[in-house]
Amino acid sequence: MKMLPDTATSRTKPLLWDILGMMYRGLGYPYKSRDLHVLALELYPENREHNERGDTKTDHSLAKASTLHKLGVINRYLNNLSSAQGNHEASFKLLQKLFGMHHPYIAGSLLNLAVVYSRQGKYSDALQLHNCTLVILQQKYGLRHASVGRVLNTIGTVYYKLGQFQKAIHYSEHGLQILEDFHGTYHPHVAEALNFLGFMYRDQGNLKEAQRVLERSVSIKEKVFDRNHFILGEALNDLGVVYTRLGAAQKAVKVLERALAIFKQTWGESHTSVTTTMNSLGAAHCAQGHAQEAMHLHLKALEILKGMSKGNVREHSVAETRHLLGDTYLIMRNLEDARLMYHLSKSGFSNLYGPQHWRVQSILRAESILNKSSVTGALLYVLTSSSVFAIFSTFCQH
Repeated sequence: MKMLPDTATSRTKPLLWDILGMMYRGLGYPYKSRDLHVLALELYPENREHNERGDTKTDHSLAKASTLHKLGVINRYLNNLSSAQGNHEASFKLLQKLFGMHHPYIAGSLLNLAVVYSRQGKYSDALQLHNCTLVILQQKYGLRHASVGRVLNTIGTVYYKLGQFQKAIHYSEHGLQILEDFHGTYHPHVAEALNFLGFMYRDQGNLKEAQRVLERSVSIKEKVFDRNHFILGEALNDLGVVYTRLGAAQKAVKVLERALAIFKQTWGESHTSVTTTMNSLGAAHCAQGHAQEAMHLHLKALEILKGMSKGNVREHSVAETRHLLGDTYLIMRNLEDARLMYHLSKSGFSNLYGPQHWRVQSILRAESILNKSSVTGALLYVLTSSSVFAIFSTFCQH
């Protein structure tokens, strides 16, 4: 690590590592970004010995809080949710000592912690923090500021996970309108909001509207990000799922193969973004009548997931994979294995969300038709059910 000149001060070094870390994150290299932020964080205890003046101590604490925040974001991307929570909570404590509870920095800290809680399945805690964030930002900037729009979007994703689509879409449409008014039509935050709305419309069954907003999201992200950036891959995956459900499976395969290549390059094999896109691609192949190819992809995804550490994101992905395996077994007329996969998927979703959640209810409908109707009727249900290709969006893992 000789990139820095020997004359660089101990205060400057962490800042430079943080800047490099942010650059690597922007370029789509999260592992390099994480390593640089960790390096920056390791330098702060050494600095503390030299900080005598109050203003210098304040600068030190603020810089350290900033590094912890950046590291928390990267750990969230990497699905290291317990580490991300620890990073954001440590950052929040430092900021709270400096600014109290009504500063915009506090709002940003609470927002990131809320996103982690949401991914951990702590939805009530997430909504409570989101609402605190919203109050702080609205009091500071007014009702139409971009930061308010982004919070509204993230609140929408929590309601989406709870299966409350009307609330989710209401918050996300409001957030998008604010962001477009503030930034214009071509901005990464606008693209993010469009992506959120896309998977919400999709799983509500409004496929044409989902296609429209997701194609807009992809168009913006292709202009803003590198062509192999993982944020572009997220929109491509969601768009591919919509193409499959609209009957354009061949078009879907092309888009999803591109997304899968991006994710493998970014994360390696062992990441839920990879398994999610494998499942999306498997569903597209299944829609083309290539059940064996679909089966191979779903089983590979399940194998990868079983090798990961347990957590809500992983358990959701396992349940989703088993649901899709059940659909594929049914299309192959392997009713025994279809029933087993549906049962395991239903149990997984019930443990995460409760028995009344829409994902559990969709599996119950499939089981009911499978048990009471002809194989042909069950096959028709699988091919027309809106739940078949409802792959959980990767940006909801953010």
